[in-house]
Amino acid sequence: MEPVHTSIADKADLVLIAPATANIIGRLASGICDDILTCVLFATKAPVLIAPAMNEKMYKHKIVQEISKN
Repeated sequence: MEPVHTSIADKADLVLIAPATANIIGRLASGICDDILTCVLFATKAPVLIAPAMNEKMYKHKIVQEISKN
């Protein structure tokens, strides 16, 4: 039996994170893969869209901006 996160990742045509909190963006930028969402994101070959949802000051932080470039 295939693990759930890789099964979901393989079936995805697109992965959308909405709302994407500063927490999830920071975890992605740091390579932290410790829940179903981050496991799917790191396992998928599908495009990933991130829709940030946070205070403007938080959005302008360099980590958030860095991951937004990718």
